[in-house]
Amino acid sequence: MTKRRAPLIIFLVVLSVYAAFDVSTSEVVFTPIDAGPAEPRKRATIGETFEGERFTYKIGFWIFDDVATGSIGLEKGPDGDYIATLTARTTGVVGWLLRYRKDTYTARLEMINNGERFITKTFEKRIEFRGKVRRGITKLDYEKRLLTWRSWGGGKEEKSGKDEIPEGVYFDGPLTAFYNFRYGVYGPIEEGRNYNIKTFPKKGVSDIFLRIATDEEMKRR
Repeated sequence: MTKRRAPLIIFLVVLSVYAAFDVSTSEVVFTPIDAGPAEPRKRATIGETFEGERFTYKIGFWIFDDVATGSIGLEKGPDGDYIATLTARTTGVVGWLLRYRKDTYTARLEMINNGERFITKTFEKRIEFRGKVRRGITKLDYEKRLLTWRSWGGGKEEKSGKDEIPEGVYFDGPLTAFYNFRYGVYGPIEEGRNYNIKTFPKKGVSDIFLRIATDEEMKRR
């Protein structure tokens, strides 16, 4: 995968569900997965592969080149779980119109399958908008096969709910999907390939659909 494709993956996977912006330009340094030689070295776990990595980026929308800036990174917590954090803040004219909205998303991730994938344990969001703060948390208990969520603040009513997690299914939040996708959990990263990622159910929808455009399709667009 090239550095040019990395920004596309970042925004399509991480922000497709939770942000209302389209991708325009990004400034990132992409670190490809290095599995190493087949023998005798074993491939690094998903946590080892991305721990300490941090991306910074810009978001553009319509005729505006600089709508928001943000960053995403992964660190290992003291309990052995991993903490992924995504922040985004509006800038420029759009930032002024939106009174400089700031979004922060934090996910606690657990490695399973001998370090071959992440699952979400908790996903928290904090949205500062027009002087108000809206917060939310989603918790996943795979032993009980139960997802629970709650959101509050921001001048809106408090809401909560729960969903059953079907056997054999993992609900991957946007940050979990970002790392799982790049590690190859959903299959090889190939041009023209389609991906269907199960995510948190929301208004009857629980799938992220992703397709990597081919070079020919990019040229036509």
